[in-house]
Amino acid sequence: MSKRISRRELLRLAGLAGVGVVAAACQPKVVEVTKVVEKAVEKTVVVEKQVTAAVPAEQKAEITWWGYAIGIRYVPGKPWGAAAPEDWDAWQKESFQTLHPNCKVNIELLKHDETYFTKLDAALMAGTPPDIVMGPVSEASKYILRNVCSPLN
Repeated sequence: MSKRISRRELLRLAGLAGVGVVAAACQPKVVEVTKVVEKAVEKTVVVEKQVTAAVPAEQKAEITWWGYAIGIRYVPGKPWGAAAPEDWDAWQKESFQTLHPNCKVNIELLKHDETYFTKLDAALMAGTPPDIVMGPVSEASKYILRNVCSPLN
């Protein structure tokens, strides 16, 4: 059963809606006023903050680096291809020690075969691993998954 709206009821509803619109338009207007207050300052206090960072003298340190002669044939100061693979390791050591004169770097070049990983695994098990190891990326995941790698930054 559908209920039909008469013309009179339609006019009544339209009138009520119009009254609602007029009532909404008659709301009081809100006005925001910014007031500037001036106040005399009796005295001025200047606060200076000085930050001093104490940099301790570099302590003596020793780094052990295991690697293998990777065949890099360029070292600054030598013609391209004239450097021996060991020259690159020596150049890296000299460059590092120039920046950190109180740090001694011990480089141990290992053979690039199965004994390399045997020695590394034995050192890790004994708790005496080198500080830095250079090895093939193909084996890195084995050590990363065992959480024995640290970032160098």
